[in-house]
Amino acid sequence: MPHNIRIDDRKLDILQWLRKYDLLTTSQLALLDAGSEQRVSRILHGLEEAGHILRPYGQRQTFYDKREPWIYGLANLGADCLAEKRGIPRGKLDWTKKNRVAKGNYKHKRLLNELR
Repeated sequence: MPHNIRIDDRKLDILQWLRKYDLLTTSQLALLDAGSEQRVSRILHGLEEAGHILRPYGQRQTFYDKREPWIYGLANLGADCLAEKRGIPRGKLDWTKKNRVAKGNYKHKRLLNELR
């Protein structure tokens, strides 16, 4: 069940990076944020609990995938928040539906974002 959190500039930056790069890991977001991975992980947890971001289905299906980092994507609530607070057009895209299922696709996107 989503709960309310205070959205500051740092959280808006994270939402904006997820909008720009589509799917990002905790470590990738920590590099963009120039903060500690632990602090960014806590921020991501709060944003996920509030419904602003999501972890796509299809991650960590086998024992060997447990070594893979969690991947996050933007949800509709996060896109609405960016539109309201930063004036970034939300468009007609259903962000939650787009980022909910990442089977087979997320590893490729993660590697592309590493190169960026």
